[in-house]
Amino acid sequence: MGDHGGGIYERQLQWLLKLGNEYELKFSTLEEYFDVLDASRLPTVAGEHTHHAPGCYAVVSSIKQWMADSGSKLFKAEKIVLQTGFPDRSQDIKNLYDAWEELLFNYFHDVYSGTCIREAYEKEIRDICGVANKISTDIIERNLARIGSSLRSDFLTEGGVLLWNPLPQSTRGIAQFETFCDPNALGSNFNCLRDQSGRVIPLQWIRAATSFGPGKAWGRAAFTDPLAASGVHVYAYGRTDETFEAVGFSRQYALLPRLRFEVLADGNDTWAHGAKSLGKTLGMAELLGTEEMENGPVVSRLRCKYRWALSYFQLDLFAWKGVPEIEASFTGEWLEKRTALKLALTAKNSTGEVVSGQAASLIRRAIDECEQPFIDYAVLGDCGIFTDTLHSYDTPDRETLRLTLFRTVSYAEHAPNLPHGDESFADWGQQRHRFWIFSDFTGAPEEISRQVYQRLLGCEHLEITATDNHGLATWNHWEIKPDFIVTTAQRVNQDGQTEFHLFNPAARPVEVEIACNDKVVKRVSLTSGGLKKLIL
Repeated sequence: MGDHGGGIYERQLQWLLKLGNEYELKFSTLEEYFDVLDASRLPTVAGEHTHHAPGCYAVVSSIKQWMADSGSKLFKAEKIVLQTGFPDRSQDIKNLYDAWEELLFNYFHDVYSGTCIREAYEKEIRDICGVANKISTDIIERNLARIGSSLRSDFLTEGGVLLWNPLPQSTRGIAQFETFCDPNALGSNFNCLRDQSGRVIPLQWIRAATSFGPGKAWGRAAFTDPLAASGVHVYAYGRTDETFEAVGFSRQYALLPRLRFEVLADGNDTWAHGAKSLGKTLGMAELLGTEEMENGPVVSRLRCKYRWALSYFQLDLFAWKGVPEIEASFTGEWLEKRTALKLALTAKNSTGEVVSGQAASLIRRAIDECEQPFIDYAVLGDCGIFTDTLHSYDTPDRETLRLTLFRTVSYAEHAPNLPHGDESFADWGQQRHRFWIFSDFTGAPEEISRQVYQRLLGCEHLEITATDNHGLATWNHWEIKPDFIVTTAQRVNQDGQTEFHLFNPAARPVEVEIACNDKVVKRVSLTSGGLKKLIL
């Protein structure tokens, strides 16, 4: 009945049941519990309530990445089931519910926090995320294939690609994937895409995951294009003599002086019990140089190479056409035990507070000495970080926001018990992290939210070939206005009802419209910071 994390024992439950003879007790749900609290007039306590175990926000970064990937895939799979109505929809709904039940186990406080033993992550926790990913990916790809086979595609003379926007707001879609550059061996690579109207979109080939593929003409295709809310668009591979202006590197070089990597001496246990910060700063990694790797009409990549002691790593900065943020990819080998690595970002126009996302909320924190958690974004002044992976940050001064990338500490070390060393060190060795960096931001918090989810819940693609099945399938286009409203869930629930979870990040009440196929089906008011579940 009980566990060390707060569950009650059987005798305690029996005691509570006996109290039901004296007091009005009711078995309820978590949702109803908070609804009752919202309706009551209890005093409000503002500010930090406690600061405990801040090391959990960044330790064992892999579990944070697995959970973010799985949650994103399930969000998209639920949306495509809502958007379509194929015969196996009921089975898809059941499979998604089962996947969520499995995945939610990993949110247990000693799993998601990174405080389990190493074997638990490698032999069970990772597998649970894999199950959720497999179920959701199968649903997404199967339904996209059906949509693709029903769209007009007679103009795909050499195949093409479908791009789908899972968000109920318009977005700038980004796609990149490994494929054939010249599948019919005509002697020249594809260099553009065309939609059914004949509009030409630049297609760029960037470095693939491997230099070898099935055939000589193999690479990583990249393109970007605007998509409507819940939009689906089909593009044909093609060739053109038209020239396109290269993206260039000016944005990366403008950002680079504001970035640095700082190394902390992290002598804490896995939880960092009793710590406000992760440790003293030992110094700054050396920037060894930069390399202009790719520069085309779709994207440019500037590689920045660094060294600290025995560790060498790199930060690739991608500038995408039409996208104001810079995509960042960290890769390298970190060999420094009992350290924490932070990416420091210099802010301008700091107001002395950090605005961050956390569990469908927008939090404003005054600058302090503490390590603080965030999910989705953290903003200081004109700059910040987007990432759907749980991280932490600190602000050593008014102009510096430091993202904690990882901590190389022992697995499951709980002070004052000393580790025996068999479990090795978390996040020691090869590291890979992806996030987005933005600067020169002057908007309101709700505008941050709009940008965040366009990047973190990006479009899905599927390569397709021409068919003559145009019009055999239908799907619904859902749209939510205003476009800064955050949609945390959009699904058909187990009772067959259409369900939306909406959050208002604005500092004012907002009237929200939900439309399906350009027809408004629901209007609702959301208070500032309000989170509401809607059943249509």
